Amino acid sequence: MKLTLFFRIITLILFSYFSFMGEGEARRSHSHRHSIAAKKKTQGATSAKRKQQARLAQQKALVAKRLRLQEQQRKAKIQRQQVLAKKKQAVAQTPRKRAQRTSRVKKSPPRKSIVARKQAQRLSVAKKSPPRRVLPPQASYFSLLNPQTQKNAKVGGLDYLFSKNLSQGPTIALIEYSGGWKNIKNATTKTNGNLSDKTRENYKRNLLTPIGGPHLHPDVEIAGICKGSDHGSKVASVMLDLAPQAKVLPVSTYSSRAHSYDVADALLNLSRIKDVGVINISAGEFIRHLDAQMSEYTENEVQKYKYKFKWTFPTKYMEAFKAVARAGKVVVLAAGNEGIDIPPDEFFEHQKEYDQQFMGHLLDNLDAESLQSVVFAGSIDADTRQLRPKSNRPGPSPRAQDRFLCAPGQIQVSYSGDRAEGTSFAAPYICAAIANLSKPGDPKRTPRRALKALLDSADKHPHRRVYGCGNINARKALELLERQ
Repeated sequence: MKLTLFFRIITLILFSYFSFMGEGEARRSHSHRHSIAAKKKTQGATSAKRKQQARLAQQKALVAKRLRLQEQQRKAKIQRQQVLAKKKQAVAQTPRKRAQRTSRVKKSPPRKSIVARKQAQRLSVAKKSPPRRVLPPQASYFSLLNPQTQKNAKVGGLDYLFSKNLSQGPTIALIEYSGGWKNIKNATTKTNGNLSDKTRENYKRNLLTPIGGPHLHPDVEIAGICKGSDHGSKVASVMLDLAPQAKVLPVSTYSSRAHSYDVADALLNLSRIKDVGVINISAGEFIRHLDAQMSEYTENEVQKYKYKFKWTFPTKYMEAFKAVARAGKVVVLAAGNEGIDIPPDEFFEHQKEYDQQFMGHLLDNLDAESLQSVVFAGSIDADTRQLRPKSNRPGPSPRAQDRFLCAPGQIQVSYSGDRAEGTSFAAPYICAAIANLSKPGDPKRTPRRALKALLDSADKHPHRRVYGCGNINARKALELLERQ
């Protein structure tokens, strides 16, 4: 009996021992499995994060590569255009040199016979031609303009300034791409165009020799990039037609791999030229850099990326505009033809918005005093006097609204009869008005005062977000200046 009780106690002790050992082993096994699962989960999250970072880096590399490729293509295109321009120039000079050689061989007639022939011609003309009515210089010149130019002049009151026969105005500088002056120069030498003799003589007298940077001749055509080689000639013809008493100075800008002469360089140079009072910028070479901004978002549990861009400009642009303002000159800029509000200096998704970002950059960064020498030109229809659909607008910015002036932007080119439209041709209209209202040497008739008079006397419109200061009225501006 005692032995049986002993064996039962021993059996109970062993059973309790092994049961306790089995539960401990199970607990250790469960803890081990839990730690392995947690470790695998951590490794999976780290791997997903690394893959996401790799995708972001790959996307940024692709954007940078695409931008580099676009810049290389642009520079290659400019280089090809330079080579083509040199070839055309060499071909054009060949027949001219041959003609010069043959002209030397020909024998000129005796001098007496030439003089006698000219005297006879003058006498015959004097007998046949009736006496001509003498008109004031500008009034008679206005009658020679084509119908579209006369209509534009009447819309903005420039016809009234013609009747006043105002004195010689300041020189208007015209900043453009290099090589844009071929057609206007040919028109002055009778090799191109259908100008009357009096108009041609006025063009020849008032169109000055183009200037530019030190590393490229101003007549070398390298930039038919946006506007084409005839753009500068068309803008110059508007100034020569509407400001017949002012000189026009073409300024060529360019950019190549080795050298550049951009709008800022041109403005700094023009600020030191005394005779220049008005500067027109309808086109030109702007040095800028494209900055990209990337953001990520989740759509239907898929990671996606969004890119925004903006142009950044060197600080020398602000210094150039300040130098022009200190010299008492004014700058008229074409507002652009994208049909959008002037974009502020921030990131945008759509290219047409950040392509016109220079004006927003200028408005946001130029001090208030220097901004008084700057105005943006919008384009209106000469018949309806409404803003053209493609013309850019000042938008909600009060700064842009205070420096926005509308003028006719539809033209008929005098030397060719071609028609064109855009803010590029509204800007020279405003330049011509400022030149006609200014009087060198008179402190009350400076270009800056003339610009302020145009802004103050413009025909106001209730929609300032669209028309800014309103439509130009040069007659009211002249009356305002005469009362001061």
